Amino acid sequence: VEWDFAKSNKEAADIVKVIADHVKPFKAGAQVAPGITSVALKGHTPGHVGYQIKSGKERLFDIGDTVHSSIISLAKPDWAVAFDGDKSEAEHNKTTTLAKLAKDHEMIFAPHFPFPGIGHIEKDGDHFKWAPSEQVD
Repeated sequence: VEWDFAKSNKEAADIVKVIADHVKPFKAGAQVAPGITSVALKGHTPGHVGYQIKSGKERLFDIGDTVHSSIISLAKPDWAVAFDGDKSEAEHNKTTTLAKLAKDHEMIFAPHFPFPGIGHIEKDGDHFKWAPSEQVD
């Protein structure tokens, strides 16, 4: 779905042309490499996914573009960003994903958060807060 979206985007035509021979499309939920499974995270773009990474008992969830600010996205999870293609779906995905992450206390990688972007989401009243990992091995 995401690749079809990229191919239909005139602004992405140059990059699509360059990478086309290297792209291997997959459906959300597919294992994309050993220990790495794609997870649908709808709303940002039509085929937006994150990646659940597992190695033995260790887990890390790359949440992609689900959130963009370690402050605003967590304080106001019901706010969409201009880049979200389906704002209501993105808002719903963000609030449900953050609630689940806070409940499960799962380690995440948030690529838009300050380096190294690894830590936990915590519930903070009616919103959430970022708890960055203190140690990155």
